[in-house]
Amino acid sequence: MKKPDFTYLLLLAALGFFVLPLGAQNNGFDTVFVDFGSKLSPRPWHNMTNAVEGRLSNVTTGSGEITGIDIRVFDPFNKINTNGADLPDPRLGFPATATEDSFFGNVGVFDGKSEPSGGIVISGLNTKKRYTFTLFASRKANDNRETRYIIRGQKADTLYLNTASNVDKSVTSRMTPASDGTIRIVASPGPRNDNKLKYYYLGAMRMSYPKDPPPPPMVRLTAPASGAYWQVGRSPNIAWRSQRVKGTATLDYSTDFGKTWTFIDSVNINQGSYRWKVPNTPSLACQVRLTLDTMVRTSPAFFEITPDTETINMVVLGSSTAEGQGVSHRDSAWVNRYRHYLQSDTRFQLTNLAKGGQTTFHVMPTGTPTPANLPHIGVDTARNITKALTLRPDILLLNFPSNDASNHIPVETQLANFRTLTNIGWDAGADVWVTTTQPRRFNDSVRVKIQEAVRDSILCTYANFAIDFWNGIADNRGFIIPKYNSGDNVHLNDRAHALLYRWILDTGIETYGRPWVKNVRVNADANTGTTEVMFHTDTPGNLVLRYTDRLGRILFEQKDTLTTKGIIKITSNYRPLSNGDPFIFCQLVLTNAEGKTTRKVAAVRTAVP
Repeated sequence: MKKPDFTYLLLLAALGFFVLPLGAQNNGFDTVFVDFGSKLSPRPWHNMTNAVEGRLSNVTTGSGEITGIDIRVFDPFNKINTNGADLPDPRLGFPATATEDSFFGNVGVFDGKSEPSGGIVISGLNTKKRYTFTLFASRKANDNRETRYIIRGQKADTLYLNTASNVDKSVTSRMTPASDGTIRIVASPGPRNDNKLKYYYLGAMRMSYPKDPPPPPMVRLTAPASGAYWQVGRSPNIAWRSQRVKGTATLDYSTDFGKTWTFIDSVNINQGSYRWKVPNTPSLACQVRLTLDTMVRTSPAFFEITPDTETINMVVLGSSTAEGQGVSHRDSAWVNRYRHYLQSDTRFQLTNLAKGGQTTFHVMPTGTPTPANLPHIGVDTARNITKALTLRPDILLLNFPSNDASNHIPVETQLANFRTLTNIGWDAGADVWVTTTQPRRFNDSVRVKIQEAVRDSILCTYANFAIDFWNGIADNRGFIIPKYNSGDNVHLNDRAHALLYRWILDTGIETYGRPWVKNVRVNADANTGTTEVMFHTDTPGNLVLRYTDRLGRILFEQKDTLTTKGIIKITSNYRPLSNGDPFIFCQLVLTNAEGKTTRKVAAVRTAVP
């Protein structure tokens, strides 16, 4: 085969025709590939198939690197053209699956719509980099369908491409993002476009930019967290994050402030976690250590190994949101984020019975008849309230976003089902929490009104035990705000699930029925010989304040009755003094009016006598 002339290749590159083979990366550059249309292109291409509300989240480069870059339609096109170039010039570097179809718009009315312009916005870009865009579009035609592309970032550039029966031309521009890290590309008819309806097109895009320098080697322990409460015999995860390292690491633990260490196991550093069966070595002065060659990482603060055998069961009933549909990885779903958060206290055991497509009828008690008008909806005995009660829940969460409305289940019926479910849960001794409906794109206003009515009723009926999953992710039409849309107008993306998780944390679900003591601070006054403890509590109750050594021996104890909740200050005629150990422990044991008890332990640095 004759080798290509180098001068010829340089000319092609200058004209924007020549690129490396698909999936390859220019030396020192990363590239993102996007196909706009309904025909799917293989990896590394990303496929945006919605010309009106399309969105791609956290796209990857041709080599598979995660970028944090989002791409979405901000100015709607009309529809999708599928009569593009089926035999594109291979020198373009665009596959036929990307050139055969495209988004299109039109100035004259077509199919009842006029869309004089259509545009995408690319966000999450580095404002210190320049990005090179190569655009292609094609529509088999005999007239001139010139498309104008205005690429706007820190500055603006205008490109023109006649898309009519185009097989071998593309246009290229280099642009630095605006100060908010965005670049917008708006397509519209060019001045030479002589089509009667002024059609314009956007079919495929290549975006290249300089690679970031490789990050330095890193290892960081993430669990156990400071103040973790790990019970003997339970199996929580020791977890860590690492980058640009490999090999076998050693895990050890200490129960005496790191004076002595006991071997746990050898692990592959890239596995990221290790399920550890907590040994029978109770102590308030525990730490974990990970060693890889010369890198030694110790958990930043002390955690507790306790012989406590208590279990607090949490059960989730719900549908696709709780199950985790719509996110890029199941770990990003709100339930799994919350489960990870609870792992610092092994008393909490969270069971997720949610399943996509479920309605409130699916989780009704076993034996509930199937509604005559909904023969396809029957009780799911593997995931209903009866099954949940076999797990003896202390806390029950109900998350049913929109399937009831999708099946035209009336507001009154939904609310009656919620009453049945919550009454059963409360009668069984569980704290029951109900999330509101969530936004979803319905084609009729009736179902949107059902959603809104159920939302308002839940907030009113369940008050402090209701969780608002609507306001903040819904627009004024009852649809998902585009930046929270997974792309199908039904499910939420990673960013939205992060919000739901935050709203769950804000409610303090895990503290209800089991009052929590938080934000403990201990200050010793050397002048007066007293020690002040300040903390926050969610409930009044009987408090026992203890100072103990690392073996649990009581050094000082006093009892108080708290008549209010909120921020509490207690002063003791005790000053922690060093007897060889740099720390002692402050224990707060609070019992509420129902007889439920919680405990919080804080390490206290001792003073020299």
